[in-house]
Amino acid sequence: MRKSVPNSKKNKTWSVALKTFDWTKVAFKHFTPEECDAKWKEIMQKLRKIKTLNELIVDAQNAVNDAKMELPKKPLSANALFFAENKERFKKRNPGVKSREMMKFVNDTFKKLPSEKKVGLNINTFFIHVCMCP
Repeated sequence: MRKSVPNSKKNKTWSVALKTFDWTKVAFKHFTPEECDAKWKEIMQKLRKIKTLNELIVDAQNAVNDAKMELPKKPLSANALFFAENKERFKKRNPGVKSREMMKFVNDTFKKLPSEKKVGLNINTFFIHVCMCP
């Protein structure tokens, strides 16, 4: 996109340069120029706009890369959820046990659970995931 900005417009404000911008030159394989323009406008909503178009393009690239880095954490698995709920109880019953041994014991206990309880934990995991994701 940066290469598509004419030299005469590189130092103009973004609004002036964007009026003459040819979206057919930067349209991707599966996207129309109109879709690219719409996506660009969506990205621009997140950026400060008192700068040249080239500066704005660089900021947009950084914003897209940062957005990939800020993904929410994955929800806990049913096994991890079971461990988190029962960790203190197992600690009280076995005070001298090391963390690794306790985790192994809790995981073995989870494997022995009836499938009805495991399904309940999977449903909890599903609802936690749905509530955490926008």
